[in-house]
This record gives sequence, structure tokens and C-alpha cells, in this order.
Amino acid sequence: MTPYHQNFEIRYRRLFETARDGIVILNARTGRIDDANPFLLKLLGYSHKEMVKKEFWDIFPFQEVPMARFKELQIKKYIRFEDLPLESKDGRKIPVEFVNNVYEVNGKKVIQCNIRDITERKETEEKLKKYYESLEVQVTQRTFQLIEKNEELKQEIFDRQVSERHVNASNRLLKLLTKRISQNQYSDLLVQLLRYWSKCSCVGVHVINGKEQFHYDSFHGFEPEFWRLENGLSLLNKEIFSIDLLKVQAEEGYLTAITAKGAFRCDNTKEFLAGISKKARSRFLKARVNNGFMSVAIIPIYSQGKITAAIHLADEKPGMVHLSKIEFIEELTPLIAEGIDKFDMENKMNIAHVELAQSKRLSDIGTLAATVAHELRNPLAAINIAMHNIRRKKQDLPIDKHLDNIEKKVFESDQIISNLLFCSKLKVPHYEVVNIVSILNECIVSVKKRHSKRNVKFIKKIRESSVLIDADPLQMRELFGNILNNAFDAIAVREGIITVGLRTNGISSLEIYFKDNGIGISEENLKKIREPFFTTKAKGTGLGLAVCQKIVMLHNGELDIKSDLGQGTTVTVYLSKKR
Repeated sequence: MTPYHQNFEIRYRRLFETARDGIVILNARTGRIDDANPFLLKLLGYSHKEMVKKEFWDIFPFQEVPMARFKELQIKKYIRFEDLPLESKDGRKIPVEFVNNVYEVNGKKVIQCNIRDITERKETEEKLKKYYESLEVQVTQRTFQLIEKNEELKQEIFDRQVSERHVNASNRLLKLLTKRISQNQYSDLLVQLLRYWSKCSCVGVHVINGKEQFHYDSFHGFEPEFWRLENGLSLLNKEIFSIDLLKVQAEEGYLTAITAKGAFRCDNTKEFLAGISKKARSRFLKARVNNGFMSVAIIPIYSQGKITAAIHLADEKPGMVHLSKIEFIEELTPLIAEGIDKFDMENKMNIAHVELAQSKRLSDIGTLAATVAHELRNPLAAINIAMHNIRRKKQDLPIDKHLDNIEKKVFESDQIISNLLFCSKLKVPHYEVVNIVSILNECIVSVKKRHSKRNVKFIKKIRESSVLIDADPLQMRELFGNILNNAFDAIAVREGIITVGLRTNGISSLEIYFKDNGIGISEENLKKIREPFFTTKAKGTGLGLAVCQKIVMLHNGELDIKSDLGQGTTVTVYLSKKR
């Protein structure tokens, strides 16, 4: 060996012994460990003697991978293990990385494995990994917090906008309440506001009247005859429409069309109708669908716990009555109810003034009647006696005809006096439990007998044989008799028809209607017909309906008269069963 090689050998050995990484020399053919430096021996806890007896894969916790990599190394001459643990003598697993080279020494192939302990690096990487994971969790949490805060802020902004919108809408309604306008003007302005708030093309307001019937007080977009096609849903039949509809929806599997406050809404009538029965379809939405409405809503207006009106929304486009819009309008209904109540109160005051004036007029009539009735009846009685004496003494047919006419006029004069006296004596009813059906039948028989020469057909639509109510029987007979007499007088055709019907509304009230096919009453005269002494007849005092109005009023009922000129008249009496 030359001095150069000896010097190289010394330097290599010194490097081998002092290296801070593990070095192991392998037999390139067998994999047996020929040598290992002190660092590796200390790292694994083996003596040099113990180490050189081992094969390369013996110092690994599992042998399959090192054996396979050793064969790969024999072919490639160089290989690197990034992260492969060694196993110490006491069983510890130490993460290391390998760099393996194949070279010749004195004509013999050997493998040098440079092994670096990466325990600290692994620990640092693990700490960094945990730190990054922790940081990622914090970032995720913070992101969620920011999202939540952002959503809260959006909701707060939205709530503030809704609140501001509601305040603005309430202020506009309050301004309406302070304006000196008529009920019709109030309704028209209300519909304009509802159109602006709802964005629906068709808006209307139904207002209840005293008989729980409805009419469009004001509307926009609907055809004038549309209200006639409305069914039980839109009429809010005695406040049970919501319950009825909920029942049908429960049967059909629809539970979302009624809001918490009782409004009905449907954003797509075709989809809604596709899922309900034909009966429910016809009952609730037929008229609207036939008019091409895809979105419909009906919002009840409550006053003192009762439905007093309803807002109708409709549009040809779907999705126009979403829940937030309906709830917004629902929040405004108490103020709308105040406006309706205000005008109802004004109307009631006007009616009270009219009734007071009528009462004074009737009082004056009573005073007049009490003064002259006796004086008028005395000469009428004398005329009647003289007429009978003449008829008895003078048997003459031409004279008898004149006497018949005199008798008829005396009877008519006596009836006028009777009406005057009845008006003057009309007091608080003397209540009894009466069968109103029997009284009605008695009056029909009496009036038919009186008008026996007239060809008038009676149609009775009375199913019950007995309906007991608290009423004054004498006043009831006067009421029905006057209405039936008016019906006969109104019939100008040769074959007249008078329909008398009775309907009970629940357990507390009933309605009796009288319908004729007579000449009818003009709209102008219909406004005056209840006034005392107003009449369109050639003969008559105009007291009949005034008496009827007072009788019904004294019984806490209502009298409704509807008429079409040339078509006929329907008079409806609404009475309570209990006083």
C-alpha cells in the first residue's frame, strides 16, 4: 500500500469513526453487515461484535421491505429511503433516512449505507402538523364565526328594513284614518296601498255587513262579476273558512296553505289543485283558476275577535303571495280594522239619526192617528150601516154593484186607519214562545183568501214544521201580512209567483224570505221605501214597510230588501230565536 493510500485509509477511518450519522458497510452480495460505525452502534444499542453478525434487514422492525429494497439496490447501485424506521436492541423504533451506494473495495463490491437519525425532525414535523391542524381549526372556527356574524348582520339589516317598512306602512294607514274622507274613498285608497305593498295585479277588500254577507267594498284588477263567482273560502263563511280548509287540507295532505293568523295563501294554484280532491277543488279555488289566477291569498281582518273584512290578492303569475308578504300585510290588519270600524261607527250613527227621525215622524203619526181615528171611524160606521140598510130594502142589482164598491172603499179606509193606529200603538214586543212556521202559514192562508181572485202561485220552501222563537205573535202577523200584501200588489203579470222560504242559521238565528216576480223597485226608490208615507202605489199610505221596519227593529232583527226593476223583489227578515 502506498503512503497515499495509507493516508487516505487513515482519513476515511477517522471520518467513519467520528461521523455524527450512522454508517454501515454491507456485503453487496449477501447483505451481511461487515462493519458499523460507533454512532450507529450507540444509536441501536448493539456492540460491534453483535452488529457484524447481523444481516441488513435484521435491524428493521419488519424485514420484507428492506429485503425487497436490498434487491432493488443490487440492480440500481443507488437507493434512498426517505422514512424507514430502525429497531434498536431494546425494541425502540427510530425513524431514519438512508442513502445507499454500491462500490468496489479491493475488487469486492460493498454497500455503504449512510443513516441519519430524523427523530428530532419528525418530532418537529409532528409539532408543526399539530400546529397547522390547530391553526386550521381556529381558522375554520373563525370563518364560521364570521359567517354567523355576517348572517346575523344581514338578518339585523333585513329586520330593520322590515321594521322600517312596517312603520312607514303604518304611518300611511294612520294618515288615512285622520283624513276627512268617505268610506268609499277610504276603501279605494286602501286598495291602492295594498297593490303597492303586495305587487299583485288584482286586489280587493270584502267588508262584512250586519247579516254576515260580503261584497267588494273596493277592488282593482278583478272583473266586476268576479265576486259573484266567489265561493265559501272567500266568503269566510261565519269565521269557519280556516277550519274547513284546514280539514280539507289535512285530508288531502296539504298543511301549509293556512298561516298562523288564519290567512289562506297559494303560490301555485295548479300544483295545489293537482293534489286535492275534485270536491275540494270545486269548493275553494274553482273561480280563481277559471279566471287564470296562479297566486291567490285571502287575509282575514279581525275586530274584537271576529272577522269583519277580508283582503283578496290574486295574480296570474305564480309565487306572488309568498309567506313574508302575507305576514307583512297581516301585521297591518289591526290598523285597517280601525279604519273599517271608524266608518262602520259613522254609518251606525247616520242610521241612528235616520231611525231617530223616523221614530219622531212615527210619533207624530201616532199623535195624529190617536186624534182623528175615532172621528173618522164614526162616519165610516154610519156609511156602512146605511149601505146595509139600502141593500136590505132595495133589492136592485145595479145599485148592489155600487154598494159593493162603497163597501170595498170603506174597508180600505178602515185599513188605513188600522195602520195609523198600529203605528201609534207600536210598543216594545210582548214576547211569547211562538211557532213562527204556524204564524207564517196563517198569514199565507189569510192573504191568499183576501186575493183569491188573483192567479198567483205560492211556493213554500219551509222544511221544518215547527221553529220556536221568542217574539210578539201579533206583531209577527202584522209583519208577514204587510210583506205578503206588498208582494201581491207588486205582481202585475197574470200568473205571478211568490216564494216564501225559511232557513235556520245555526241554533241562534233564522231568516225568512219573501220573493216575488213583480215589477220590482228602482234603485232610487229602494233608498226611500222604508220611509213613512213614501209609496209608489196609486192607492196606499206608505206605512206598511215603515211598520215592518219598526217591528223587526223592536225584535233586534234586520230587514233586507233587494230588487231588480222588472224582475221582482226579495224581502228577507233576520230574527234571533231568543230575545
